[in-house]
Amino acid sequence: MKQSLPFGLAISLLLLSMLSSANIDGSSPEKFTQRHAESRAIYQEAFEAFTKDSKTDLSTYLAKLEGYPLKPYLVYRVLLTEFKQKPDVAITKFLRENEGTLLARRLRMHWLNHLGKNKDWSRFTSFDDGKLDTVKFSCYRLAAKQSMAKETAKTESWEAFKTIWLTGAFIPSACSSLRKSFEADKRTTQALYAKRFDLAYRNGNNSLAEILAKKLTKSQIEFSKKVLHAQQHVDYWVDILTAEPKQKFPIKLSSASVKRLLKKVAGKDHKTFAQILETKDLPLYGGHLRELKILSAWYFAKFNASEALDWIEQQPEAGTIGMQKKKLRYQLQAQAWPDFQKHYETVDESLKSQSEWRYWYAQSLIRQGDKSEPNKAANDILNRLSKRRGFYGLLAATELDRAHAFNSKFDLSNMTVKKQTLADFDRAIEHYLLGNTIMARREWREASKNQSTKQWQQASVLAYQLGWHEQIIRAAARSGFGGTIKEQYPLAYLDIFQEQAVKNNLDLGWLLAMSRQESGFSPAIRSNKGAVGIMQLMPATAKQLCKELSVKYDRARLTDPTYNIFLGSNYVRQLLEQYDNDYVLATAAYNAGPHRVDEWLSLRKKQEDKHWIATIPYKETRKYVQKIMAFSHYYQQRFPEVLKADSTLALNDFSQL
Repeated sequence: MKQSLPFGLAISLLLLSMLSSANIDGSSPEKFTQRHAESRAIYQEAFEAFTKDSKTDLSTYLAKLEGYPLKPYLVYRVLLTEFKQKPDVAITKFLRENEGTLLARRLRMHWLNHLGKNKDWSRFTSFDDGKLDTVKFSCYRLAAKQSMAKETAKTESWEAFKTIWLTGAFIPSACSSLRKSFEADKRTTQALYAKRFDLAYRNGNNSLAEILAKKLTKSQIEFSKKVLHAQQHVDYWVDILTAEPKQKFPIKLSSASVKRLLKKVAGKDHKTFAQILETKDLPLYGGHLRELKILSAWYFAKFNASEALDWIEQQPEAGTIGMQKKKLRYQLQAQAWPDFQKHYETVDESLKSQSEWRYWYAQSLIRQGDKSEPNKAANDILNRLSKRRGFYGLLAATELDRAHAFNSKFDLSNMTVKKQTLADFDRAIEHYLLGNTIMARREWREASKNQSTKQWQQASVLAYQLGWHEQIIRAAARSGFGGTIKEQYPLAYLDIFQEQAVKNNLDLGWLLAMSRQESGFSPAIRSNKGAVGIMQLMPATAKQLCKELSVKYDRARLTDPTYNIFLGSNYVRQLLEQYDNDYVLATAAYNAGPHRVDEWLSLRKKQEDKHWIATIPYKETRKYVQKIMAFSHYYQQRFPEVLKADSTLALNDFSQL
């Protein structure tokens, strides 16, 4: 799969750039902009005026916006600025008129937070509906109850806060006064601190665990250090966990905490870790022990698949579905085709039916047979698989030299959006048209709660005709349309991607496939890890790229499609160069990081792409690479003819993988 971009693609891209993405995709947002057009303009004017000066009188604007879906948002903004005046009547009126909406819940949350901060407990209680189920509001409720309770209720309050305090998370500042009182009470013993230490550790909150350890006895403090730094004290854990009779821990650790610290040991010394798991009566629940044994097999296989298979065979859990699956993976990794065939034929039906294992079973038959003769059993399997969507369906189809195209039963551009659907999504539509993507996404999620399949189909049509790429992808997956519509692979920001594909000598379908998977083409989206924008760039990576490219770094611009795609395309070009133009390795590196890919290659050289992909140790990366390879193929089908002939990534010939 080491190919370069043909010169002719540049000419094709220039021709295609004359076509708009909207025309290619068939979306028609214009008909939605005509709805509420006059009211939208008034709303925008009012919103901008209020943003400039919060003392602006909006009554004239509001009178003109009767019936406009976003009118409550203006009232909401006014109320947020008037909390100091405590307009109870206005708050009550708004909550009543907008009952059950996202906006009513948000206003109640802000209002109760305001009252809680100001310790206005009587009014807090009157407005609290009990539905804000967070630690902060639980503390507010308890403080409100305490303010009205008699002296005899102190014990009850102490017990109530104990349930809040006994968690593995930091207590929010709203609870600080309650926390101080609780921790100053003589009933808050070292045993409780030890219990909370365990909860913090099992949750991965080492910072809190270290703070809590300071409240413990000297022996417990020493023990806590060995817990928090288990990988540095492997010998200690071998001694204490394998001792006969079993030694009592200075701090009682839950099964989940023991599981976590043993994972640390595994990362340091996987063979010692395997020996520990052989010990009888470990302080682990059965489910946790099985999980760790699967992890042990994973570590063996990381270095040697045959060792992993030998270890699995010695375990009482060898017959569980989890271990059956590991055996299939490691037999595949070792290319032990006779063993793979024999094992597949005995595994649980839930595994046999999965496309991945059906495909590799067919391969095991082919690779053991006479290559000069077609294998009927294998071809029958491939024939059935070729009708399925996804990576293995695509592999099967190309091996049989048959098309794996979209079965376009539906044309979303010509389907009618029902009035009820428009009403349900009206607020989301208006926010989207105004460019407020965060609130648009929230209102869309609100409107699509508990939808039926038919309602999801309508949502798909709406999202497609709006040109809202992120939502068409999500809605199509739930609508039952599945692989029957090409529209779930939108040609979003095509002109920007085209330009970068040419400049960086990249496959256009690959760029689109990665962006679809990373963000659904949502410019403002941020991941939990901090990745930003369409190509989900980490700010540190973007900053380094800007330095190398002599471009000014602007973190705020990472949500700008042009800037984000420019930087992201340059980054993947670097990965391709690093891996000798190997798209499979570059894709894996984009997801897992080059350091992991380098480690995998040092342990196991890549000879056949599809085999290497199937044996990537991390499930997330394995699935990611499979999706990107398949999506790239589907994108090639989306391109107009001027691009199809010059698609560079040879996904139309997966038999060569």
